[in-house]
Amino acid sequence: MDSDNDNLKADLGRIMDMVWSSTIGEPLMPMKTGQRPPPPLYTACLQVAGTFEGTMLLEIPVQIGRNIAGLMFGLEPTAVSDAETRDAVGEIVNMIGGNVKVLLPGPSFISLPAVAEGSDYLFSLPGTVLVASENYECQGACIRFALFESSRCAAGRARR
Repeated sequence: MDSDNDNLKADLGRIMDMVWSSTIGEPLMPMKTGQRPPPPLYTACLQVAGTFEGTMLLEIPVQIGRNIAGLMFGLEPTAVSDAETRDAVGEIVNMIGGNVKVLLPGPSFISLPAVAEGSDYLFSLPGTVLVASENYECQGACIRFALFESSRCAAGRARR
C-alpha cells in the first residue's frame, strides 16, 4: 500500500468530505497537524477482516459528536443522550468505513462499530501498522480518521 499512499490519502479526504457534507451539512478542511483531537473524545472504530485485515478509527471531540447526534435525531445537541451520541458517531464511522472498504484489497468485510467516550483512556491497536492518518477541521475542532493494517498482513504484502 506504500506506493498508493498518496492516492489513498486523497481518496480518504474525498470520502470524509462527502460523508461529512451530506450528513452534517458542513465541509471538512484538511489540517496539517498530526496530533490527536483534545479530550474529551468519542473514539469509534471498525474492524476489517478478509484480504485486508485492520482497523478504521475516527476520533472526534464530544461537542462535535453531540452536534452530529442532534442533526441525526432532530434534537438540540444539548438534548441528545450519551447513548444517542454514541449511536450517531458509530453511524458516521460506519458510513465512512463502508466507502473506505471499497478502496482496500478484497474481499474485505467491516464489523459493527464500537464507540468509546471520555478523556481518561488509552486506545491502542497492538499488532498493527498505520497506513494513513488524516486530520480535519470542522466547527473549529480537530477530527482524525486513521486506517491501520495488521502487521502480519502488511508484512505478507511487502514480501510479494
